[in-house]
Amino acid sequence: MMPGSIHEKDLLLQGCIESSPIPAFVIGADHRVIYWNRALEILSGISSKEVTGTNQQWRAFYAKERPCMADLLVDGALKDLKKW
Repeated sequence: MMPGSIHEKDLLLQGCIESSPIPAFVIGADHRVIYWNRALEILSGISSKEVTGTNQQWRAFYAKERPCMADLLVDGALKDLKKW
């Protein structure tokens, strides 16, 4: 593996998120979960395996489907913040 390769940077990012004591998740431009850390698993009771690759990040915070702040940021839709 070349130093600074995309794979190496991906592993570094994954390690930083996973080791954080702060509950966190990362979604891609398609709103699908890329990372769901252990702290969020403990807080939400939802395993990483259950949500990675899905667009169900809302389940950690809401009883029914709705956008999370991350979804609004990905869409550039902060104007909709008051609505939600």
